[in-house]
Amino acid sequence: MKPAKSLRNWTGKRHPSFADMSACLHSETLKTMMKSNLSTPGIPSGVRKHIDYVTRLIELAA
Repeated sequence: MKPAKSLRNWTGKRHPSFADMSACLHSETLKTMMKSNLSTPGIPSGVRKHIDYVTRLIELAA
């Protein structure tokens, strides 16, 4: 039986840790949510600045 094919290449790592996989999933989920909910062109630049700041904080927490 062959091992399962890897779905993603992890630079510098042969086997990613659970924390790596969790952070990646968290980041991808955040990007999907941003694309579907917060990418409307009518958001004022002042509000966009705060959204970008909160997004960076969430990504750092992952």
